[in-house]
Amino acid sequence: MTTDLRGPDDLASDLEKTASVVATALRLVNDGRAVDLAALEGKVAVLCKAIAALPRDQGRRFLDPLDSLIRGLDLLEEALRLRFDRLLDAMGEGAPDRATVLAPIAPPPGGAAPVLVDPHQAVPRKAVRAYDRIPSLPPMTAEPAPFEEPAEESSEDPPAADPTTAEDR
Repeated sequence: MTTDLRGPDDLASDLEKTASVVATALRLVNDGRAVDLAALEGKVAVLCKAIAALPRDQGRRFLDPLDSLIRGLDLLEEALRLRFDRLLDAMGEGAPDRATVLAPIAPPPGGAAPVLVDPHQAVPRKAVRAYDRIPSLPPMTAEPAPFEEPAEESSEDPPAADPTTAEDR
């Protein structure tokens, strides 16, 4: 995907590719595998900016694909949160082993098999939800230590080294 988008057809293709990346990432996370999502936020931002720059009549055709992408991102966020919660639980019980951390997500209660939901059929959620869940840093609970200037060097010269050498002794 490039940042040099030329028109609606390019956007449609890139939007489809991004939705595919999200669906693949969701499948990998649910299978307990590691996923690199470093470029995903940038791709989504470029797409949204390009679609917003289109004339209204051209941009409307992207409402449903964008809604599906948002649903897929919500599902991915939820799967990552479950994995993170599992890691925190394992850390509370001692040092987690790799198998515990990367194990596939457990089936839901009642013995039903886990189902990978197609982002196109997911329950709609607000897009901002994924960003609102990022925990903020807690406020400082103690005052910072006051800044102290380094001690000034004394005007007295340090004691001179003994001019005698080992041979003189």
